[in-house]
Amino acid sequence: MAFIVILCWGLTILGVNITTIVASVGILALIVGFSAEGLIADLVTGTFMLLENQYNVGDIVEVNGFRGIVTAIGIRTTCITDTGDNVKIINNSEMKNILNRSDNLSRAVSDISIPYETDVEKLESELPKLLEEIYKAHTDIMQKTPQYLGV
Repeated sequence: MAFIVILCWGLTILGVNITTIVASVGILALIVGFSAEGLIADLVTGTFMLLENQYNVGDIVEVNGFRGIVTAIGIRTTCITDTGDNVKIINNSEMKNILNRSDNLSRAVSDISIPYETDVEKLESELPKLLEEIYKAHTDIMQKTPQYLGV
């Protein structure tokens, strides 16, 4: 700060009009500030996203209707890959209303239609065995046996 004051004072002694220099520097700073606004917003948002750990690489997220797996998180951008291997690169300042589907365990609810003539009591007596078989066939994706909630 003292250097700037000494420089301005020295230029005034030499007869240079510093008012125009200060105005020019101010306009230049304004132009640079407006042009770097998006970059600065991306950097600040990216830093907060990394520090707050809202989502991580490998999480399934949905942003603005695009759903996929987070493949990279940077200071400026986040890369999300969908099931078709399409990669969407989103500026961190545009990462709003994020739905993180990996944050908690998911629950699947299935509605199964049965014909009217089905014997419901017989079906309900056989369902626990059927649900146990389904669980045993898919232990890689299920944590416990599916539950029958009723007709």
